[in-house]
Amino acid sequence: MATTTPNFGWSVPTSTDLVKDGATAIETLGDSIDASLVDLKGGTTGQVLAKNSNTDMDFVWSNDAAGMTNPMTTTGDTIYSSSGSTPARLGIGTTGQLLTVAGGVPTWASPAGGGANWSLVNSGGTDLTAAGTITVSGISGADGILIGISSASGVSSGFGMSFRFNGDTGANYNSFDVNNTGLNTYSAGIFYSQPYLSATSVTAANNGNNSTCSITGYIYLSGCNSSGNKAFWGVAGGDSVSSSINHDQHFFGGVYTGTSAITSVSVLASGTNFDAGKIWVYTTA
Repeated sequence: MATTTPNFGWSVPTSTDLVKDGATAIETLGDSIDASLVDLKGGTTGQVLAKNSNTDMDFVWSNDAAGMTNPMTTTGDTIYSSSGSTPARLGIGTTGQLLTVAGGVPTWASPAGGGANWSLVNSGGTDLTAAGTITVSGISGADGILIGISSASGVSSGFGMSFRFNGDTGANYNSFDVNNTGLNTYSAGIFYSQPYLSATSVTAANNGNNSTCSITGYIYLSGCNSSGNKAFWGVAGGDSVSSSINHDQHFFGGVYTGTSAITSVSVLASGTNFDAGKIWVYTTA
């Protein structure tokens, strides 16, 4: 009587087969077992057995997808992806180094030299001659702008000087300054403060009543490459050709509320034209 056995994918000989043709039956059994389980052979240390297809008894040895070999060896090491998917070790850097990118991979490097890099926009400066407004344009991407004025003078007496940004004549210039209105004899009255709220330019200095006097000074602006408020501060004053001539010295600062990044700056002569002097415009990112 034949015996019922579990089906493992091969035929188990019955007792009749063993009596009738036992050697052949055993050989058939061995061949079936080897052919069905051949994929279970092989593999290397650390590999796992995985299904190769939906077919019964079809397996393959592969690396463990749930983990990886740890390449780190030293405290402070980091791992990054090399060649797309291969984990690689980045050794710890030295004190003071910064993590940066070189050749498409992370690397440690010493920091570059700090400090602002100032560039002169108008090479050689721009002469202040024969016009009431002198504009320097071509400013781009500047966070800081420094405008220097040297020996500016006007055609007529009572010459004054002010600054304007982006040619903006709107009420966007809010400044405060402290003025010195006379140098001959000291008194409390020769110093006074004055606000210029929502004016159409930044007053830099007035130069008394003699056209031969000149004004020198500077103004610095910060936040120029944004749509927000831009802070500024500066100093300007005039020289004196006579002890009897009064002229102003201004120590000023404030906020320009225009919403555009600054791309040009202008210096204005009040009520007259310039006839001498120079303007320099420096910028830094």
